[in-house]
Amino acid sequence: MILMSALLWVPASSLAGNDGGRDRKAERRQIAKLDRAARCIAEMHMGDDDMERIVERAIRAMLKELDPHSSYITAEQTARLENSMSGGFRGLGISTVCLRDTSVVSNVMAGSPAAAAGLRRGDRIVAVNGRSIVGVGIDSALASIRSATGKVRLEVARRGMRERLRFGLRRSRVPLPSVDAAYVSSGGVAYVRLARFGSTTPSELADTLRALGDFSSLIVDLRGNGGGVMSAALGAAGLFLPKGALIMSVDGPGKSHREYRNTGHGQYADIRMAVLIDENSASASEIFAGAMQDWDRAVIVGRKSFGKGLMQRRFMFDDGSSILLTISRYATPSGRYIQRPYVNGHADEYFENHRMRISVADDSDTLPKPEYRTLVKGRIVFGEDGISPDIATGRDTLYLTGRVLKTVGDKAFGECIFGYADSHRDVILARYPDGDAFCREFSLPDGVLSAACGGADAEWSAEERSGFENMAKAFVAGYVFSSSEYHKILNGKFDTAYEIAVRMLSQGA
Repeated sequence: MILMSALLWVPASSLAGNDGGRDRKAERRQIAKLDRAARCIAEMHMGDDDMERIVERAIRAMLKELDPHSSYITAEQTARLENSMSGGFRGLGISTVCLRDTSVVSNVMAGSPAAAAGLRRGDRIVAVNGRSIVGVGIDSALASIRSATGKVRLEVARRGMRERLRFGLRRSRVPLPSVDAAYVSSGGVAYVRLARFGSTTPSELADTLRALGDFSSLIVDLRGNGGGVMSAALGAAGLFLPKGALIMSVDGPGKSHREYRNTGHGQYADIRMAVLIDENSASASEIFAGAMQDWDRAVIVGRKSFGKGLMQRRFMFDDGSSILLTISRYATPSGRYIQRPYVNGHADEYFENHRMRISVADDSDTLPKPEYRTLVKGRIVFGEDGISPDIATGRDTLYLTGRVLKTVGDKAFGECIFGYADSHRDVILARYPDGDAFCREFSLPDGVLSAACGGADAEWSAEERSGFENMAKAFVAGYVFSSSEYHKILNGKFDTAYEIAVRMLSQGA
């Protein structure tokens, strides 16, 4: 559910205002009533009650009566959310996949204890703290690694080495990058994919753009980006707007109103841009895309965004759990609110409506919506229904069909493709000097493709097989080279939104 990654943090002091005429005395009486009921249950009820469960359910029930984005999150979920928002987490910094009966390192994160110790992709973890994890399954293997306390001793088998390697690691902060992929195409069009908006996003994005060197135009891909920290969206948008430009405004409790303007210098305020969005681009992503659209700074390409224009503040409990409580709504620079309509207490209906509008023909575009004008060219844009792209693209139902995507998500696919990539990694690196050469020249053997799709490739259409082959090739590139090569392959074929954006920018549109 998008909600968990769509938090926008707004300090309470920034939204101080009047109480909107609420009867505070009556509210305090109801709060006291609730407190007394809980105390009576805890102290007087004859049963041996689990008060933790009772209170948690009571909190969930209360929040369910509110808007669809106010929610209760457990201590474990709160910790994960904090990691995502802060741009890092405590851990070893490795990802693993299960190939046959062994846990194999599929990725080593930069700046992590694992990277510092010298672990590599393809290393097979055979023991944790002296205990074998071969043949126990990926869930048990991960549990063994995560539950190890203090110094974690890993015993590793590495291809080409007869002796097992031993590593002693201590958990520390591992950077969780916002930039998932970045490269410059042959036409001078730069591509940057933002996976989330965390506290480090603005600096990461600025560093990435500097590292890319010379480019004539830029694509920022926000597809699947469920949001994050408000300040990160402001900082990222500020890279592409002149100093002082309005990025968003917020209406808080009562009639309080606050505007957020660019305090930076807009290093890339003149670069030609396109922004890619889809139905899973939400919250902070919509702040960024809305600002670019309202200032006519970028062409928005793709599918209509989620439509989350509400902002939450997190309130912590002593046990590490918390609630995300909606405290305000925001507007884009033109003054439009993009939050989709909802009814308090009907969250299930709200999310079901979203599911229906992306899985069947969406007739909501025929309903009247408030009209606004962009701030430079005066183009008409609409409110209260997410960010509508300037150029809409449909979902791929020819190459990447539901059956293709389901097969790619199956365990058998992962074992087959990652197994091939792992066993042929050295050969691939020797044959292809870089990711570009791999993208141009590599093709998977037919036998591997057939095995990866369950041996039923004869039932697939030619288009489905082509889409599946491209997905499999991208997975190999991601394992052998990098995430950027993975996305380069996916973008290079069958991605209509990316293709349109590149064509427009290359032609100077």
